[in-house]
Amino acid sequence: ITDHAGRSLKIPEKVTRVVSLAPSITEIVFAIGCQDRLVGVTEYSDYPQEAETLPSVGSYVYLDLEKIVSLRPDLCLAVKDGNPVAVVRRLEEMGIAVYAVNPRDTDSVMDAIKGIGSVLGAQDRADKLVEDMQKRIDRVRNKVGDRSQRPGVFFQIGVDPIVSAGSDTFIHELIGLA
Repeated sequence: ITDHAGRSLKIPEKVTRVVSLAPSITEIVFAIGCQDRLVGVTEYSDYPQEAETLPSVGSYVYLDLEKIVSLRPDLCLAVKDGNPVAVVRRLEEMGIAVYAVNPRDTDSVMDAIKGIGSVLGAQDRADKLVEDMQKRIDRVRNKVGDRSQRPGVFFQIGVDPIVSAGSDTFIHELIGLA
């Protein structure tokens, strides 16, 4: 298959052992009901709370290659912008498939959910989740679409250093819609 980074890769027909390489991916795997396949997650994968009980493979920017390999995954789910390319390449050299998503805006977030659903054999659940998300976005658009006055918003992501959502992000897009 081709992932969202444009890379071709082979994925086992039946994926049973998955390592999530970003908290957002962990949430998607839980949201589509495939959490029983997760054998490892990154630091700060704390939602839902059950994710905190899974082994940590480091932070999404400082991955512990040895820990990932020790978990014997069939598949690692990565984020194109964030996970170190060198670690992804090394995993692939060791025969571990790495499927990357690239969530930049709401459409690509929904594409990421569908892609993860596809590789995990949960396409129907992923499609239903995306459909529900789209309905919720449409409801908000209908409620606030004609408002001329909108407040300024600061959305803080990180604490030390302080990091805010930039203008080329799905967070900024959702704030603008709301």
